[in-house]
Amino acid sequence: MDATPATPYMLLLFGGKLAMPDPARQMVVVDDWLHLHASARVAGTPAACAWYRPVQSHADRSRAPPPPLHWCTALIRRLRQQLDRLLERKLAQPTLSISTDPIVEAITTLLSSERI
Repeated sequence: MDATPATPYMLLLFGGKLAMPDPARQMVVVDDWLHLHASARVAGTPAACAWYRPVQSHADRSRAPPPPLHWCTALIRRLRQQLDRLLERKLAQPTLSISTDPIVEAITTLLSSERI
């Protein structure tokens, strides 16, 4: 049997449909079968979601409580939508360079923040 490691962000960004059946349980379900516990590593890290609100300094960011899971899920969904639109443009215009697009840079930064 072969297996390919995949991080939570990889699954959230490139997996199937996202759902939050019970936000109180801090659980995100990908494609109606894969349950991801949304620990601080997945949902509440500054790299993932803390930029949704103004922060005065880095010290303030480290003391701020993690954002609600439904906000993080909404941000991931929005990022996925933006990536889909960008890829549609790339398919329509094959010579279009997307390597420095802010969406690609944000996804690259997010995925680079995880270790396999």
